[in-house]
Amino acid sequence: MSTSSKQSNISKRIPPKLLTLWACVAAFGVYTCMYSLRKGITATTFAGMEFWGVSYKILLIMAQVFGYAMSKLIGIRVVSEAKLQQRGWYIAVLAGLAGLSLWLFAIVPAPYNILFLFLNGLPLGMIYGLVLGFLEGRRQTDVLVAALTASFIFASGFVKTVGLSVLSWGVNEYYMPLVTALLFMPFMVLFLFLLIKLPKPSAEDIALRTERLPMNKERRRDFVRLFLPGIVLFIFGYVLLTVLRDFRDNFGPEVLKELGVTNAGVFTRIETPIAVLILILISSLAQIKDNFQAFKWVNIITFGGVLLAIG
Repeated sequence: MSTSSKQSNISKRIPPKLLTLWACVAAFGVYTCMYSLRKGITATTFAGMEFWGVSYKILLIMAQVFGYAMSKLIGIRVVSEAKLQQRGWYIAVLAGLAGLSLWLFAIVPAPYNILFLFLNGLPLGMIYGLVLGFLEGRRQTDVLVAALTASFIFASGFVKTVGLSVLSWGVNEYYMPLVTALLFMPFMVLFLFLLIKLPKPSAEDIALRTERLPMNKERRRDFVRLFLPGIVLFIFGYVLLTVLRDFRDNFGPEVLKELGVTNAGVFTRIETPIAVLILILISSLAQIKDNFQAFKWVNIITFGGVLLAIG
């Protein structure tokens, strides 16, 4: 019996709700652990450190975000062309490279170690698309993507809480991001294994959602030509929201310090209810059966979030 046939039989034997829970837990776990490789650095302030008249932490964040942005461009090809059986290995290798960069950041003196924050962000920007590849093309994709979205809201606060705890153990600011990430890696292996073993979309899923296949250069060009207005609108809204979110996210410790809040657990307490609210909001889109209407509402919510943040 072929692997595809085995997975199809597994899908039929597992109740849909259990399969959805499996996918939600695996995706949520993998992306939460990925955030430990990226967001540990935001838990500290490097107070008083400057180079070339600019705060050291600002330089670090700029380098990492630039690497992350470059990663998204590289991912247009890498992620879209990756086959399903390759995605798990890609995630493991990219996470490994990001972890290696954190180790080099810890042992190379400042300001030369700024380069390694760029190299840390460079592989991580592709992991979202690779995880999403396991969730696409299913009847419950909207719910699964909601869980994935909630993961990086929750993870941002949780990783900062862990990072601050690591600092309280006496670990210095340079090694703290590495130690924080290492604490998450056993769980990363477990959740990635669950994600890889997730059964493929069933025939019914494919009939309702369209089969997701790797996209070569020609297929990408056709896709962009067909959906260009929606793609431009979506990217514009996403960039606006990301700028606002990352500013708040990366400099959370400084903001709360100015407010006199120093409790390490405050980040988790702030982000968890937000993650739950977003999970409910995005999951509700599953009630919209027309895919175009669902996409339209995603854009409305995105621009609404931008206006709310500005207000």
